[in-house]
Amino acid sequence: MAVCEGQSGQLQPASQPAPVPAPIREEGQPVKPARVTLNMPPELYRELDCWTSTAAEAIDVPRVSIQDALRAMIRAGMHDKAAEAAVLAQLQQQERE
Repeated sequence: MAVCEGQSGQLQPASQPAPVPAPIREEGQPVKPARVTLNMPPELYRELDCWTSTAAEAIDVPRVSIQDALRAMIRAGMHDKAAEAAVLAQLQQQERE
């Protein structure tokens, strides 16, 4: 099993997420996914890459892509109070640095 260093932080109370409106489109018209480019320091990329390897072992699949991991993390941060609190704490810490 891959071993990666994790980071811990204090959790802050989560606020209620704002409702997300459904995309408006005509019937039968496909919704084009939004493309996001993310630049990150090499050390953070290596940590994420290591985390995806550990995650793949944890859920017993050959590989977890970084894209899939980030999508899941975004969803968790928006829909899970504990994850949201952890994200907000990280953002707050970044602002102080």
